Amino acid sequence: MKIANSIVSGGTGTAGTANCSSSLESQGFNLESSNECGFTATGDQTNTDPQLGPLQDNGGPAPTMAPAMGSPAVDRGSAFGLTTDERGLTRPVDLPDVPNSTAPGADGSDIGAVELQLPPTPILESNVTPPDFDTAIFVPPDTLYLRLKCPARFKPKCVGKAGGITSRDRCTTRKGRRHCKHGQSMTTTVSAGQKPNKWKVAKLIIKPKYRAAVAKMATQPNKKLLIVRQLIHSKRFKHGAPQSVFHIYRVRTATP
Repeated sequence: MKIANSIVSGGTGTAGTANCSSSLESQGFNLESSNECGFTATGDQTNTDPQLGPLQDNGGPAPTMAPAMGSPAVDRGSAFGLTTDERGLTRPVDLPDVPNSTAPGADGSDIGAVELQLPPTPILESNVTPPDFDTAIFVPPDTLYLRLKCPARFKPKCVGKAGGITSRDRCTTRKGRRHCKHGQSMTTTVSAGQKPNKWKVAKLIIKPKYRAAVAKMATQPNKKLLIVRQLIHSKRFKHGAPQSVFHIYRVRTATP
């Protein structure tokens, strides 16, 4: 088996073979907590504690273990041509205060599944106002600001909540009954009470599971990708059921 830019640690096998029962074919820049896998290629580290955090949701499609800032995995690897980590975030990210590996082929990538990102530039959030009704402002790592408008047809005012979702409702009618599949919630919800044709700036906090997805949206600022569902209650609706209004936004990263 070939392996590159990976961490092998925490094995539960018998002593002497806890991490590896046989040697692996190292392509370079691997890190092992013991010395059982035969790592001797360029950039390899053995008998080294990777200093990983717990297996948890750090964003992206699968749980990961993030290295500590002082981990020997940070900035000591090679991306081998890849441009994102397991979570879909940028790789490599060369942290200015962390020395890189001097091995040939090193590029400042972190070893393992997670690439630590540069801390965001501080932004005075009280001054964040989206420029229009089609743009949401992303303040890394977890905040969105957007204009939320009450449609003119809802009088005397909109009363309800709004939040980001993964997709619009998909409804079908079977045997005379309407069935709807709702998108998953991506953010916190906010109160959406205002008069018709009026708007306010809403602040949404992105759930950890979806932070990487929203950050990726911000790399395509000319496409409308963020869906926000506004649930509006009105005496005009039968049986008091709320009505869904969907707003679609392009996402742009805030600048200081």
